[in-house]
Amino acid sequence: MSKVVATASATASATASTTASTTACRVELVRQTSFSRCALDKSFGCTDASTIWVSGCRGKFRCGAKARAFRCGYPPGQARYECACSSGERRPARTQPTHRRPARTKPTHPLDLDAEHFRSLTPYFHTADADALLAAETTPRFTNATAVREWQRLTRARLRGVWASERPLGSCAVVGSSAALLTRRLGAEIDAHDVVIRANQALVRGLEAHVGKRTDLRVWGFVPLPREKRYSHAEWAAEDNYIIYCPPIKWAGYCWNQIAVDADPRFHPSAWRRAQRLIHTNRTRCAHVGCYPSTGAMAVLHAVDRCQRVTVYGFGTNEAGVAPCERPSAECLASKRRGRSAACRDALTCEVGTLCQKYTPRLGEPSGLAARAAHCRRVVDGGLATLTSRGKGGSTQYHGKADYFAEAAAHHDVVQEWAWLERLQRRGALVWRGQPGVAPESDGHRHRMEP
Repeated sequence: MSKVVATASATASATASTTASTTACRVELVRQTSFSRCALDKSFGCTDASTIWVSGCRGKFRCGAKARAFRCGYPPGQARYECACSSGERRPARTQPTHRRPARTKPTHPLDLDAEHFRSLTPYFHTADADALLAAETTPRFTNATAVREWQRLTRARLRGVWASERPLGSCAVVGSSAALLTRRLGAEIDAHDVVIRANQALVRGLEAHVGKRTDLRVWGFVPLPREKRYSHAEWAAEDNYIIYCPPIKWAGYCWNQIAVDADPRFHPSAWRRAQRLIHTNRTRCAHVGCYPSTGAMAVLHAVDRCQRVTVYGFGTNEAGVAPCERPSAECLASKRRGRSAACRDALTCEVGTLCQKYTPRLGEPSGLAARAAHCRRVVDGGLATLTSRGKGGSTQYHGKADYFAEAAAHHDVVQEWAWLERLQRRGALVWRGQPGVAPESDGHRHRMEP
């Protein structure tokens, strides 16, 4: 993160009973390490001539241009910190309870939190300690204890299906939405698992031979849910069991405030930090590619936590050695929907699976097989850059970049997520029925992940 310097001159008394005069304090923010912005006099400032205070942010500070830098705002979990300019040792504010952790030997970055930081955390919001949520969380920042406890009560009352028991699950299939699934018939293999977990709007209807027909749990990365009838393209998922992932982006507060309407289980607010630490080992890439875990990555992490055996489908491309499916002829591509033979439909499905990135149509994409195949061909050839549709009154609505991975790069680093799956597979934590595919950098240039 770029160096930010802010200088303040402040005078303050150490306590209400102190009458000695104070000297000027010059505090500079050297490096911000929290996602919450460090703002002078709002989230940090001077307590007296030799002490600074920090609240709601973390980072490296120094008291003067030539002074030694020190950390303040650690360990996460307190509402306010006071740190000495001379030594950098942490001193908890007099009005706050102390909460000490073993001192770390190196500066802590959000992408470099150790396992001990997460060991005491429950994976879910409804089982979390309400007082800890109020004291420690910043994305979102909970302020109403009564509301938090009521949200937890509403969520516990909604539990059903796979949530009926806390026992470890047996075999679990995590099914993503890579179009490569359409080039194979793995539906029966997927349905043979004890639990089938899907991410977001991964479609089932009409594609059962390829993606399976069961959905025991759906990890959903936004609100409202399909049962609210606001998604005409996802009404088929209205009755699924959900766990909601509220990512740390600008609408995160809305995701939590919707608990009164969608009281389905939610991941713990810090679950994404744990996933981020595990996935994003190459921190330098975060300068140009988003480092927030995708909904699919959260589904995999949930399965690894709860299931005894995990198999991952629909992430990346097919594993090496898979025979290619039969592509359609020119006659098949030009055929009308009515009257197509089963062989032609299978070939068109193969074409979509070979050319497209996601097997579920995105907003602005056609839904018919032949139309989708033609659309994805244009994207591959560079003839289509954006997704648009006609809105009410004939206005044009923009739905993002036609290249899904270029669009997703603003938030997710798919390359590092694929590398994470490879590491999990090498350690025996899961079986990945795929391999890293082609993904773009945030600037749109494509590259292939090294094996």
